[in-house]
Amino acid sequence: MDVGRLLRLKGTLEAHQLAGRPGRGEVDAYRSVRAEVASAVDDALLPEFDRLFPTELASAGRPWGVQAQEAVMYMNRLAGWIGGLIEVAAREGVDSLLALLDEQIASAGSEAERSRWTRLKEAAANMGQSVLAEALGAWLARISGAAG
Repeated sequence: MDVGRLLRLKGTLEAHQLAGRPGRGEVDAYRSVRAEVASAVDDALLPEFDRLFPTELASAGRPWGVQAQEAVMYMNRLAGWIGGLIEVAAREGVDSLLALLDEQIASAGSEAERSRWTRLKEAAANMGQSVLAEALGAWLARISGAAG
């Protein structure tokens, strides 16, 4: 899963503001971003994605304003869902980091090196998983170009 792409799509959804009277533009935006997200997520997530974010709006055929309201609702939900995916990726990154630090500790060539790796791991663990995940998420955003 391309976390950078998901961050950019989430930013697109969050930046979408209704300008004036809602209409066909919101419906087209939902369809477009939905298709982009569908191509960005892992295949294992597609059944959940399709269940939560239908291709066709229930309000199809009704006035554009009604369809636009439904589309905006789905875009808001989609931004939240993507946020959850990014958070999971960051937490998995934390787990990977801690496992990597364990490997470095185990393979250290000297007691001084082992001590440095151990202190780093303890500091990371003492930060708490949510803080470390937030830091990794910010780092991912920066390296992917999604951060300002």
